[in-house]
Amino acid sequence: MIETIGDIKPVQSRLQEVITQKDFTLAKKAAGFVPLAQRNLSQCLDDIKTAANHKHNRLANDDKAEIERQQRAVGTRINNIQSQLEEYFGEVYSKMEHLKLEILTALRSSSHDYSTLATRTGVEVNVKSFRVSDSTWYKPWTWGNSHKEYYTYETRYTYIDANDALENIRNYARESASSIEAGFVDAANLLALKNRLLKLITDSFDISDESFDPAYFRLLAERTLNQIDFPVIKIDVDEPVTKLSSKFSGEVRDSSARSQIQKELSEIIAKLFDIISDKFTNEITKFKEQLNSIKENFAEHLLTDINKEFEELKSAYADKENNICRLENYISLLNELG
Repeated sequence: MIETIGDIKPVQSRLQEVITQKDFTLAKKAAGFVPLAQRNLSQCLDDIKTAANHKHNRLANDDKAEIERQQRAVGTRINNIQSQLEEYFGEVYSKMEHLKLEILTALRSSSHDYSTLATRTGVEVNVKSFRVSDSTWYKPWTWGNSHKEYYTYETRYTYIDANDALENIRNYARESASSIEAGFVDAANLLALKNRLLKLITDSFDISDESFDPAYFRLLAERTLNQIDFPVIKIDVDEPVTKLSSKFSGEVRDSSARSQIQKELSEIIAKLFDIISDKFTNEITKFKEQLNSIKENFAEHLLTDINKEFEELKSAYADKENNICRLENYISLLNELG
């Protein structure tokens, strides 16, 4: 009996199934990670080789005076792109304001749907009793005796479930926050924003100039872009939802009470819309301030990064031949790895 009760073979079998499934899932995920990691590694090696080749070519083919000329030319061109940045970010801001109006209009419209509660129908089982006589006329000793019997019947009633009100509040808040965040992921499209900034920079240079290395300059611009902490929009409504939804519970049958809960729900949804709208407006303001900071400082950051590269290159002229030799060995090693 104890052996039967304590038999853990089924548990062991199930555990082995779980382990096998877990191993399969991990292997499947790894199969997806490896190609991505390989691509990232390959791109990283390509970037390092691009930088090394550029530095080698400049040291081998240009003198220090030519490097200083290139540095001044690059600085002038970068400073001249600020007007293009103003124009591009103006388009982004306009798109954001248009999206803001669209989202707020949609949230106000959907608030009416969440303000309405459906009336439910319930069934209540009632129990009644009645007495049945146990008297038999020819048995005097039974006279006056009786027992109680029971029967049931159903009563239908209409009610509003307070849980529906809670769900409406939570769903409206959750879906509103999600639509705002998702909408701005599409609108801001940070990848497109980075690519557009990259194109603005590279298009500002004369690619016919032999001193301009498009791949290397693109690499420097990408490095600057990758250092930028681009903003995101996040709407947190957990606290107001908890506070506003605490008053609802149970079934509400009385008609006046149903009207009251419907009224209270409408008021709460309206208040929640105001809270979300305020949070949204504040997030938009912060978002635009952060983008404006990027706009104002991007050219300066890029120029700083590029000047750093030029200064390192000019310093390499102090021991030009040895540095060229080291770079050649380094590039050879990179080619073996790649």
